[in-house]
Amino acid sequence: MITNSKINPDFVGPKALFDPYFVPPKLLHRKKEESSLFGLLEDSLKDGFSLNILYQGIDGLGKKAIANKVLSDLCTSHVETPCYKIHIDCTDKSFEDLMLSFFFKVNQSSPYSINLDSFMGANLFTI
Repeated sequence: MITNSKINPDFVGPKALFDPYFVPPKLLHRKKEESSLFGLLEDSLKDGFSLNILYQGIDGLGKKAIANKVLSDLCTSHVETPCYKIHIDCTDKSFEDLMLSFFFKVNQSSPYSINLDSFMGANLFTI
């Protein structure tokens, strides 16, 4: 006899693997890193200054999950400032590939429009 199984709301399945913007239901033992990153980004938004952050570590520790959670929290807490999340995989890409990926993603996920034809064939190191 087949019965209806109970659905586990905490089960995330393949979404955790294939969605670059995935935020897990719980982040365990990462409150200090989360609040530190949130504070840096929030101060940057409030003061209107640019910020570059290199967030690195061993694969599988939850860097992307923390970054996604902090960005989601920032976007919901700062409704007056438009927020666009862009995910770019930097693995084994040249500077030109990264820049083109960035411009393509900006065109895809925001109201800003960049003419990509002007960058094709350009030497991006001289910009």
